Amino acid sequence: MSQYTRDAIRRFPLRALVALAMCVAAGFAVHLRAADGSKGKLLVYDAKVAAEQGDWYFKVEFEPIMFRLVELSRLGLPLQDATVMLQREVADRLLAKPGTGDYGMLTVLIGHRASVDRVLNLPPGAFRPAPKVHSSVVRLRFHPPDPGVRDESVLAAVVGAVFSRRRKTIGNALLAYGGTTPASAAAALASVGINPIRRPETLSIAELCRVADAVLAAPPNKEEVG
Repeated sequence: MSQYTRDAIRRFPLRALVALAMCVAAGFAVHLRAADGSKGKLLVYDAKVAAEQGDWYFKVEFEPIMFRLVELSRLGLPLQDATVMLQREVADRLLAKPGTGDYGMLTVLIGHRASVDRVLNLPPGAFRPAPKVHSSVVRLRFHPPDPGVRDESVLAAVVGAVFSRRRKTIGNALLAYGGTTPASAAAALASVGINPIRRPETLSIAELCRVADAVLAAPPNKEEVG
């Protein structure tokens, strides 16, 4: 990166964010430099880009970018923080509380690895031409998994499974996780003190972590042979 580019980023950080999003949307490989100077590939992302000039940014699907940042942190890249401009509805999901409609897989898996703060909201009039959506700038501060779990890949799979059935009870929703039976789901929930009639969207991040550990600790299901 040239000194001219560095100076431009320092002077116009918001424009730099948009430029980064443009590179991602175009499918370029974007590299991220961490605080200690190490580098890691962020992602190569083939986003759906709007045909209308000026509206392309607002068609980028940012959830894969959020998950990729967390994955890089989990893999050991020493990320400290990331400031990202998103559609406001995505920011709302990142900041959602248990029991609300916006609370879900994105909230849990990002919140397990990072604290999220909304820096500011941006109305459509902040851009030319004005898009049809509102935007938010959020800051992620990465931290070790909180709380710790035995296997983060199991946590991600369990969370994805139960939120695919978010309107059902947690006892029923756990059946979407491969190999889980009604009996093993009930036993896992009982072992960590979770009422099986609660809905997935009411469980906190800490509670979902306990559920994932309980599912992992459960003995493999063995079908009876008649």
